[in-house]
Amino acid sequence: MKQSLPVLLVFFFSTVISGEDWPQWRGPNQNGSSPEKKLPAEWNDEKNVVWKAQMPGYSAATPVICKGRVFVSSGDSNMKLHAICLDEKTGEILWSRPAGKDCWFRGKRHNGASPSAVTDGKTVCFLFGTGPLLSFNFEGRQLWSRNFTEEYGPFCLMWGYGSSPLLLDGKLYIPILQNKTPGAYGEMDNRRAPLKSYLLALNLEDGKTDWEHERKSDMRGETCESYITPMAMEQNGKNVILVNAAEYLTGHLAETGEELWRWRFSPSLDSRNQRTVSSITVDGDVLFFGRPKCSLFYAVKPGDGKDVLSNDILQWKFSESSSDATSPLLYGGRIYLLNGRGRDLSCLDPKSGKVYWSKSLEVRSDLRASPTGADGKVYCLTMRGEAIVVEAADEYKVIARNRMKETGCRASIAIANGRLFIRTPGYVYCIGK
Repeated sequence: MKQSLPVLLVFFFSTVISGEDWPQWRGPNQNGSSPEKKLPAEWNDEKNVVWKAQMPGYSAATPVICKGRVFVSSGDSNMKLHAICLDEKTGEILWSRPAGKDCWFRGKRHNGASPSAVTDGKTVCFLFGTGPLLSFNFEGRQLWSRNFTEEYGPFCLMWGYGSSPLLLDGKLYIPILQNKTPGAYGEMDNRRAPLKSYLLALNLEDGKTDWEHERKSDMRGETCESYITPMAMEQNGKNVILVNAAEYLTGHLAETGEELWRWRFSPSLDSRNQRTVSSITVDGDVLFFGRPKCSLFYAVKPGDGKDVLSNDILQWKFSESSSDATSPLLYGGRIYLLNGRGRDLSCLDPKSGKVYWSKSLEVRSDLRASPTGADGKVYCLTMRGEAIVVEAADEYKVIARNRMKETGCRASIAIANGRLFIRTPGYVYCIGK
C-alpha cells in the first residue's frame, strides 16, 4: 500500500528541515515514521553503538535531531532541569542550559523533563513539566522564555504535565488540559476557583501569545486531564489544530483557536478517571486515536462545513487490543497499535480497520514508548530496555530482540541520518551500523 502523509506538515517541514532529521516528538511526518534506510536491527550496550552520552539524570523525552544537533531534556539528582544540545556525530555535549527546579510528580512515574523539544532548523524550544518554556538558537543563546505556572498557576494533573509542543507555520501550539476541580491534588494546587483547560498559540520568534482558547468540557475529575500533543490537518484550505481529551475530539482554527467542531467519543464513558495519554495520528483527512486505558481505537473522518459531524464521521473502531499510553504509528500504508500494558502489537489496514495481525511481543515488562517505523521495520522499546524489531508487513515476523542494561525506558526511539537515537534513564545512545 502507498502511505498517505499529512500534506500540511510535510509541506511546512520540507521548507526548513531535511527528510533525514527528526524535528519533534513523532518525527518529520508527525506519525512516528521516518524515510531513513539501512538502519540497524541488532544492538546492545556495546554492539553497533556509535556513541553514548551520559545524562545528568532521568527523562522520558524523545531526542530531537536536526542539522547535526541532538536536543534532549533532563532532570538531575539535585532536582534541577536542563536543556541539552549534543553533537550528532560524536555525542559531545555542546551546551547545557538550566531550566529551573524539578519535582517528582504523583507516583514518581516521570519528572519535569518529560516533554520533548521541537525545532524548525534555526530555533529549538524546550518545554518542561514545571512550567518553563525556553527558546534557544543552535549555538545555545537564549532567545526568550516563558513560565506558564507562574503566569497561570500550577498545573493540576495527577501524573504531572507531559505534553510536547506542536510547531507549525511559525507558531507553537501548547495544550494545558487539567483537572478543573479546585484542590484536586492538594500538594499541586490549592486554588479555590474552578480551573480551566486551555490551548495556547505562541509566536516562535518572540514567544508572545498569539491567542488563548479555553477548551470546555462537561467531564469531571481525572477525565479532564490529558497528556497528549496536539496534531494538525487541513480542512477547507485552512489549518486545523486537533485535540483529543476529556471525552471529546475537537478541531480548532490554527489562526485564532476558534473551536470549529467537536465530537463526543461514542460510546461515552462517564467515569472520572479516564485521562487521555495517546495522541492523534493523521492520515490525510482521517484521524486515528485511542480511548483511555486500552478501551477502544477509532478512525474518524471529519467532513466539511455542515457535514463535519455527520453520523458517518466514525469510519471504524477496534477493541481487541487498543493503546493507552502509546500513540499509533502510521507507516508503509498500515497503522500499528501498541498495547503497552497487554504487551502486544497490532497491525491494521487504515482504510477499513481490517486486522492483519495482533501478536504478543513476548517481553518481560510493559511498554510506554510509542512505536517507531522506518526501513521496513517497526521498533518497540520496553521499560526494561528490551527493543523488539518487527517486520513492517502484512504478516507478523520478529527480526530481532535487543537487550540494554537499563530500566525505566519511556522515550520513543528517534531516527535520523541512518541511525537510531535512544534515550534511557542514564544515557542517550546513538545506534548505527
